[in-house]
Amino acid sequence: MPLRSTRYSVALFVSLLLAALADNARAADDNKPKAPVPPPRVQGPPSVTPPQVRFPRAHRRQFDVGPEGFKNATQVTSAWKEAITPAGDATVRVLCGDKQVGYGTVVESEGWIVTKASLLSGDVVCQFADRQKFDARVAGSDERSDLALLKIDAHKLKSVAWRSGELPTIGTIVAASAPGDKLLAMGVVSDIPLKIPGPTKTEAPRGYLGIRLGGDGGDTEIQTVTPDSAAAQAGLLAGDKVQAIDGVDMKTTQQIVELIGSLPPGKKIKIAVKRGDDDVAVYAVLGNQQANSAGEAVKLSQDNWGGGPFSERRRGFPLVISDDLTIAPNECGGPLVDTDGKAVGVNIARALRVTSYALPAKLVQETVTKLKQQDDAAHGAPAVPAGQKAPAASKK
Repeated sequence: MPLRSTRYSVALFVSLLLAALADNARAADDNKPKAPVPPPRVQGPPSVTPPQVRFPRAHRRQFDVGPEGFKNATQVTSAWKEAITPAGDATVRVLCGDKQVGYGTVVESEGWIVTKASLLSGDVVCQFADRQKFDARVAGSDERSDLALLKIDAHKLKSVAWRSGELPTIGTIVAASAPGDKLLAMGVVSDIPLKIPGPTKTEAPRGYLGIRLGGDGGDTEIQTVTPDSAAAQAGLLAGDKVQAIDGVDMKTTQQIVELIGSLPPGKKIKIAVKRGDDDVAVYAVLGNQQANSAGEAVKLSQDNWGGGPFSERRRGFPLVISDDLTIAPNECGGPLVDTDGKAVGVNIARALRVTSYALPAKLVQETVTKLKQQDDAAHGAPAVPAGQKAPAASKK
């Protein structure tokens, strides 16, 4: 089947699936006893109760639907195979210290790959679907988009095919690819293209104790202890007055917050407190959460909706495509494709419980061009104008 027809075959399959489910639900409702229709009121239109649509268990089994929902049913995901395979061939795993931190998208056949910049640390390796690994050089990064451009010593790679023209509209069916022919996730575009405000830098992890300080008994008195926090596990109680941490006298709330914030997560500390008339010493292992000036954990209000884990850098983007794919933070950096297998963007963040962000294709291409030109200038190579091919990279 030509790739162009894949879009229509997938859309047709999904339409037929939903229609079959609706017909089955209507048939089930038709077999139920009919409730009498109330007589019309003297004034105004007659009262109408919308029918309830249910999906019978037998019909769910027919379509091999599990807890993951209808859009991830086997018949639906298998219909994506032809469209997703070219994108999967242009998708790599990005490893740092032998640990997958994200995916990468091959943007040019001579070893140029983009990924999510804030995920990278130390030596970077790109791994293809056939398990072959290549050491990668970070040729450049862009703080605004959180994209990094990687260069590996490889040639004649299969690069992603971009979708040109208008951005996808709300309801457009899209999917994320993994290396090979695996469908990572599928869903729909859920909002108009948006600018996401917020900081573009992620702070280094700071130690988190889990107490709220300050009160009538003095600046170092613990007002509340967060359940399941490092403080709770250490046995600290509301009303305790912090006297010292690791032998350093504590006089104010700010002094305690600054000291705890300067220590890394996982650090074991000794805390001396005054509990009534008793002197008590406890040991706490600091947690891994950001804290505000009162020592409380900071998180977005949307995080209370549940879900996750979320990307540490999920704000401060110039423009994103929002979709309802639930990808993991270490699955960002790969292509987001339509039913023709064309990349409409690059997945850049897991943002909310049922929302992920992708950078539009045009923004990615512009960023790649800019980073390549900066890399060429830094290495004394001539800049390559947009639309022209770069010379083949020589093997080391």
